[in-house]
Amino acid sequence: MTSLRTAAKEAAQYWEWRRLIYNGVLAAIVLSALALQWPQSKTWFGSPASSAFIEAAIVANVLYCAAYVAEFAI
Repeated sequence: MTSLRTAAKEAAQYWEWRRLIYNGVLAAIVLSALALQWPQSKTWFGSPASSAFIEAAIVANVLYCAAYVAEFAI
């Protein structure tokens, strides 16, 4: 049986480089929406919208980390 430390290391090695792909897909979606809605999307850069984008990016990455919880549970 593997130790908890070994399991955590293996989980991090498996999931962390995939986070780059995950963030790339999220960025592609946001940039596509920005391009498709260009005249109206100028308002997205206002103060409330910018903070909402940053908060959404943080929440998406925190939810991505839920993979670690599932990994250890299984």
